[in-house]
Amino acid sequence: MDDRMEVDDPVPEALHTAKFDEKWEILKTLMERLYPHYKLSEIQQEMKTRYGFSANDSQYKYHFKKWGWKKSVSLAKKEAIVKATQTRASAGKSTVATVQGREVDKKKLRRHLKSSIRQSTKNIASSMAMDVDRSLGMYSGPSFILGDSIFLNWNRPFEIVFSSQNLGSGGPLSPFGIGASPSGSLQVYTPPGNNEILVSDAASPTTQLRNEKQAIDRAVMFVQGQYTALARSLPKEDRSTMSSWLSQFWTFAFTSAKHWGRGPYTWSFPELSFLAQRYQGISSAHALSPHSEGSSPASRDGHVKRRTKERLPMPPLLCYWSVHCPPDLVALEGDLIYDSDHEDPDLQDREGEDSSDQSTWRDWPAEKLESAYDQRLFEGIVTNDFSNIDGSDLPVALPQAFEKHKDASFLSEESLGFAIMAGNLDLVKRITEDLSLNEQMRINPLHLATSYLHGSKSCCLVFEHLLRKGEGADFFRHRNHLGHNIFDNLMLTVLRSHTSLAPSMIDDSLKDEQRFPGEEVDICGRWDAESECYRQLISSGILSVPSAWKHKFCNTSVQSVCHSLGMILARCTYILGDGSGLFARRCGNCGLKMELNALHLTILVALKIADFGFPGEDLMGPLTIILHLLFIGPVYFYFLHPTASCNWLPLETYNSSSHSMDLDTACCHHKNMNAFEFASSISEEQISSWTEEVRRGWRIIWHVLRIYNCATAESGAKDGQNEEDESEELPTLCAEHEIKPVDPSIAALLGALQVELLTYRRLTDSDPWVSPNLDLKVVLKSLEKDEVLSAGPVTEIPLMTPVCDCGVLLEAHWLFPDPEKACTRYFSNLGVDYGRLQVIPPPEEIMQDQ
Repeated sequence: MDDRMEVDDPVPEALHTAKFDEKWEILKTLMERLYPHYKLSEIQQEMKTRYGFSANDSQYKYHFKKWGWKKSVSLAKKEAIVKATQTRASAGKSTVATVQGREVDKKKLRRHLKSSIRQSTKNIASSMAMDVDRSLGMYSGPSFILGDSIFLNWNRPFEIVFSSQNLGSGGPLSPFGIGASPSGSLQVYTPPGNNEILVSDAASPTTQLRNEKQAIDRAVMFVQGQYTALARSLPKEDRSTMSSWLSQFWTFAFTSAKHWGRGPYTWSFPELSFLAQRYQGISSAHALSPHSEGSSPASRDGHVKRRTKERLPMPPLLCYWSVHCPPDLVALEGDLIYDSDHEDPDLQDREGEDSSDQSTWRDWPAEKLESAYDQRLFEGIVTNDFSNIDGSDLPVALPQAFEKHKDASFLSEESLGFAIMAGNLDLVKRITEDLSLNEQMRINPLHLATSYLHGSKSCCLVFEHLLRKGEGADFFRHRNHLGHNIFDNLMLTVLRSHTSLAPSMIDDSLKDEQRFPGEEVDICGRWDAESECYRQLISSGILSVPSAWKHKFCNTSVQSVCHSLGMILARCTYILGDGSGLFARRCGNCGLKMELNALHLTILVALKIADFGFPGEDLMGPLTIILHLLFIGPVYFYFLHPTASCNWLPLETYNSSSHSMDLDTACCHHKNMNAFEFASSISEEQISSWTEEVRRGWRIIWHVLRIYNCATAESGAKDGQNEEDESEELPTLCAEHEIKPVDPSIAALLGALQVELLTYRRLTDSDPWVSPNLDLKVVLKSLEKDEVLSAGPVTEIPLMTPVCDCGVLLEAHWLFPDPEKACTRYFSNLGVDYGRLQVIPPPEEIMQDQ
């Protein structure tokens, strides 16, 4: 008999006279001491030899079960052991685990680890194959303003979806890892005198399997959106590594989408090396948190000064622009853009292409264009060829997980998102050929398109295409997680691009945000995520685009915004009647939810631009938006009628620099106001604080609303006199366009503004923001005197073609006027600087109408 089984206890006296069933309880303590260490047959032999007690296997097993004894380690305990050893290993500690005093067999742990790895890999595959609600438990911060996606939000090394101050000192808060805790029978400890992991232990099969399982489990967390749990499971160094890798992937995906169809076929790390400085100089302290120390949402430029010792490069001062022209137009400088006689790319010699020199690039041949962008993203992750970080060093096993999944289709929505962000219309069209656009999507395509407007490249074309492909009213009416509809998002893009406001100063839903969605792409084309100035900004650790980079609401931006608004008016005007989610607030006294309609929202945006705009601002942009809303909406949609009212705060009581509820809650401060009354509720004191140009622009807006308000009142009086006449049920429409006629001054002003957008851009930084052909001083004088509008040369010479009673230029399309048909002669300066001009076709829907 094994000496280890010697039991010194004498044979109990009671055992000799006890019945068989009673002997079990007498011998229980002795059996319990043997049970953890020996087989059943050995325990039976010991009991028979030493104590004269005989029982068969089933009897022993019955009593062991009755007493709750188990030799096998439960799955829960195995998981607790694995997580505890992972945590302790990261802290440099060796680990021994015991259950009921018996050391857990490492072979059993290895079997469990292998089985668990297989199951975790299946979990990744299932998460990729079906829609997973990544909003569960996820940090609602700036990273997720782009939607419930896997990769779209990881566009900066600083941005992960949690705040670093919630993660303790940089590791898990419990020595047993996430969600694991020892039970009374489980003990995990460091053997005495062994406070460090031996090298042999670090390379052992069990350790290797444990590390593999940990990386796979983290991949499951990432794909399922459990980012806070993932962050807590990563040491600070691993967080920095993973954050840099994700940012490298975002750059690879954006660059591939932007240039898909021209230039290099693939963008691996050597081709992306000119972007590598983005990852240099980034301290690990800022590598994962969207809220870096020392910054506050209201002091963005101050934060830049504190973090930056050297003067960062500035983007170009002057805008770029796009012009809608017939598809067969040949672009200037001899480069054919839409001409059918373009050189066949299949016959081009691709030697000599330089990834850093776009002048050497050529269009792709047809067979390359047929390749799938989502497959390229998938292959990039599997091969890891876009990164200089070894895939085996990643603490999250995404490359390995994707390789086992073998299906790129789950990246289709991500692919569409990157194509939208990059502004590649052709790629967007290819992806949407086989992708349904509906309200069930994880991403918000229309919100993305309005956040990433490329006014100098594709203007409204990406947005228009998505509107045409969208399925059902719910898709158009969809609001993002901040409660904003697509018109709200369009206005947010205006405020982001043309004011110094921080997100928290705009809306309560943005109070925790330190940057706006879409900042990587300037609407005027002066920078994007590839630009040298933007890369240096990021590598310097600055959170968001500084105000010094921005300028007034310029013609390029106004054109892109108004064209996008025109597509909303043409396809889904009804979304403007749902009530705005931007600037929404609740009365502290009566609890009324105060929501703006589209006209009131635009007036408030004009106020924000007046208070926080940039030198040269004249409010021509908000004026043009208001005229577009009033242009067609009032005929069929009551919520765009000048008399439509909403309950909100008078502008004289609204603190434009803050959106906090700082009013007395003992009474209601809101009033039911139409657009004219709302614009009239501002104090003269606030107006006097603005520049002369801003005051003039505000008064023009006020007069436009006044004229509409008076015309509506007169129309209402006439309707009251003839309320029995059924023929007066619908307003009279112009025969040419079926749009309600407007005041002649309003019609002439709308035409003049359209011609201005079609014909003028600043060519030098000393040029005025508005051309000499449009004189806003003359416009204001005409409106104040209720005279036939004079707007300078554009109306006096005149430089524009006749305007219909409804405000449409008679020779041009009502939403997208052609410069040749809108002007009496050629006087545009848009073709003078060919390097900043992009010729693009009109929206497909417009071409079909013509």
